[in-house]
Amino acid sequence: MAPRHTLFWVSITIAATNGDVGSATTGYEFPWFDPSLPFDDRVDMLVGNMTAIEKITQMVKFSPGIERLGVPGYNWHMEAAHGVATGGDSTVFPCSLARAASFNLDLESQIATTIATEARAKWNEYLTLHGSLPPYNSEGLSLTLYAPEINLCRDPRWGRCQESRGEDPFLTAKYTVAYVNGVQQRVVADTDQGGLNDVGNKINSSSTGINKRAGNPNTYLLATAMLKDFAVYNLEGNTPVGGTDNQYRLRYNAVVSDADLHQSFLPAFKAGVQDADVRSVMTSYHALNGIPQTAHPILQDVLRDDWGWDRVVISDGGAVTFILRFDYLNLSMTNNITAAAAAAVRAGCDVNSGGFERVINPPNCHGCAPNMTGYAYAHLPEALAEGLVDEASLTTSVKRIMKLRMELGLFEFVNSSAPTSPFARYGRSDVDSAAHRAMALSSARESLVLLHTDGRLLPLKEQSIKKLAIIGPNANNTEALLSDYNGCTNLRKYVNSDDPSPPCTLLTPLAGAQLAFPHAEVLYEEGCTLNTSDSSRIQSAVRAAKDADVAVVVVGLVSGDGFSGKLEGEAFDRVSISLPGRQRELVDAVVAVQPHTIVVFMSGGPITEPTLLPWNRQRSPGTGSTPAALVQQFYPGEMGGVALFDVLGGAVSFSGRLPVSIPKSLDDVPKYLDQNMSLGKGRTYRYAEADALFPFGYGQGYHMAAYANVHVTPAVVQRGMTQAITVTADVSLLEHRLAATTMSDEPVAAQVSVEEVVQVYVERTDGRGVGSFRPLAELKGFQRVALNTTTPHRAVTITVPVAALSLMGDDDHYGLISGKYNVYIGGTSPRTSTSLLRPSSPWGPARPIVATFTVA
Repeated sequence: MAPRHTLFWVSITIAATNGDVGSATTGYEFPWFDPSLPFDDRVDMLVGNMTAIEKITQMVKFSPGIERLGVPGYNWHMEAAHGVATGGDSTVFPCSLARAASFNLDLESQIATTIATEARAKWNEYLTLHGSLPPYNSEGLSLTLYAPEINLCRDPRWGRCQESRGEDPFLTAKYTVAYVNGVQQRVVADTDQGGLNDVGNKINSSSTGINKRAGNPNTYLLATAMLKDFAVYNLEGNTPVGGTDNQYRLRYNAVVSDADLHQSFLPAFKAGVQDADVRSVMTSYHALNGIPQTAHPILQDVLRDDWGWDRVVISDGGAVTFILRFDYLNLSMTNNITAAAAAAVRAGCDVNSGGFERVINPPNCHGCAPNMTGYAYAHLPEALAEGLVDEASLTTSVKRIMKLRMELGLFEFVNSSAPTSPFARYGRSDVDSAAHRAMALSSARESLVLLHTDGRLLPLKEQSIKKLAIIGPNANNTEALLSDYNGCTNLRKYVNSDDPSPPCTLLTPLAGAQLAFPHAEVLYEEGCTLNTSDSSRIQSAVRAAKDADVAVVVVGLVSGDGFSGKLEGEAFDRVSISLPGRQRELVDAVVAVQPHTIVVFMSGGPITEPTLLPWNRQRSPGTGSTPAALVQQFYPGEMGGVALFDVLGGAVSFSGRLPVSIPKSLDDVPKYLDQNMSLGKGRTYRYAEADALFPFGYGQGYHMAAYANVHVTPAVVQRGMTQAITVTADVSLLEHRLAATTMSDEPVAAQVSVEEVVQVYVERTDGRGVGSFRPLAELKGFQRVALNTTTPHRAVTITVPVAALSLMGDDDHYGLISGKYNVYIGGTSPRTSTSLLRPSSPWGPARPIVATFTVA
């Protein structure tokens, strides 16, 4: 039931079940709706008047309203990995891994604010149409965004690499802070302070209609972010698959050392909590060192006590019930849901997200809370009666919950009689708007990674191309533009009948080619499907390629939210990281007849095909020719096809860098269930024994840059110091292909810029005091720098916080360790092999230059 109007300019007396509140003279029906009072005071009053059962009803994903207290119902669930995933069509941005490839934190923050803006716009639209808040009991609209996913892509087979920010904890931490701050834009109600909206304009409270005469002291949030999935979550599959020893994500036990936990798996969560004050954290399904995450002491000991955070913890869907899949409580599945629910609450899990357990749990239980059929937390009344949990724990959780909901304005801006929200300006016109599509295009352009070019073909010249062949199973596959939890409802299950927008527009590579080459004949052939043995159409593709001036072959994988045909994603890990089906056969057949072939991998996780590179073909006699260029395009969103041909045609330069390594083969990767980062074969560029085919941080462009005059200040760092070290260097543009030619064959103006991604890596030069857990050179700073023929030289300064240099010592202390350190600065990782660097690779980066400093 919709809440009653909150605004009544009268004085009343409120009586509640557990006592008399007293006279409310604020002019509001209930004092907890009075915006002149601080949130904490309002929360104390509200929760103090709730019964134990009423508190429990607010601790689930679909929280019903409490009519007698005026509390509105609320749906917590809104997926938002790369756009708003429910409530009608939304802007579909590139997947998270693609955005990490841009190494652009400002753009990430803008995208996050845009996603939050579209969530708020849909919320406002419902208020306008219906005069009340959206329903609480359906997968529809919400302001608590279930993003970002910030676990590391520690293994290329992980199905959710596409949702991650890659394999590096520093890059992931920086992207985490950028996303959270972008979503959680703030407006201080009684001042002119505010956040930034989706196009960078100030959100100013002076004209918002908030009841300023009451002296509102509170800060409101555009939306809230949620860090997923705490922590060390790296295994998909809802059922056991080969090679996982009968383990899967619903019953997996991750065995992790303290060193790997602090050096790899926790830094991004810590940054999101301490540097961005994220409002919620989601627990994971699996166990950590034998204890289920949703009942793990790490929630209290690390998240709350060590990091000083007191916000909302929410379980993943079904994770409370899945506590029973482990031996931790020595419980059976049939009769101990009550004990599992109590264990989760005692550990500090405030909200039971439900999901699977709404199906698994019995529909009725003795003494269950109302309106909570199927939730594990419906059994909390039994837990109270049995002494397994106390009401004080419920009170603590519900106070956190209500504080968050008040920060979203859910106790002020609830219907047409309430004060106006500071975010009321957002509506349907702000969803998938022209400005938002332009932002999606910019992101898709910056995320493209040029893995290899022979230096002859790119950038393409429009006037020299009469026929262009577009080939491959992903060349015109709209599903391949999307990642998990996308906002394209005409391809998804969540459809809002009130949504007046047309189906989302998805521009594939075929569409991009037709737009970029309007005067050329564009030939299209699928060639083969993604993952079947049918090769009957390969010869048709070969004929098209042979007849064309240039062939672009788009192969790869597909994800999305439907499970039919899905090759990676949530609940889908990969067994192989090579091209599936007959796709490699298609590529070889086209390259054999067309030397001007560009191969594009469109995927969410890494794909490896080493013999597509000329230096590896030489070691494999009889394997034929190699393509003129090889491109990685992580799932690029709705503007992906346009972005691809903008960059291939030289409208802008390639500037993406790999946020994850591409190994030569799975022989170089540890067994999937081996959680060790630093032992054995090692994982990621920070620890792996074998060099990658393409390492983290790598990517080519249409330019060459040189680095010189690197300095590190101070040269000696004292343990205990808190300031950052400063790395400076000169970056110079040596050659600039866009300055000579474009698709139109006309010279480019001198001010047209290329983007160099300057990267700083730090490595301790010996293992004394660190031992086997010492990482190799690891990223500690980065900056995008524009270079052009007018301004070919730039002095670059990058600061590295001393805290970012912490390592796990032999004494199990995590902190700054004495010794000598190398600092590398350049356009790629110091682990880049010689074959990928200049002069071996014509447009590859130069080897990074090095300086040193000492920790005393």
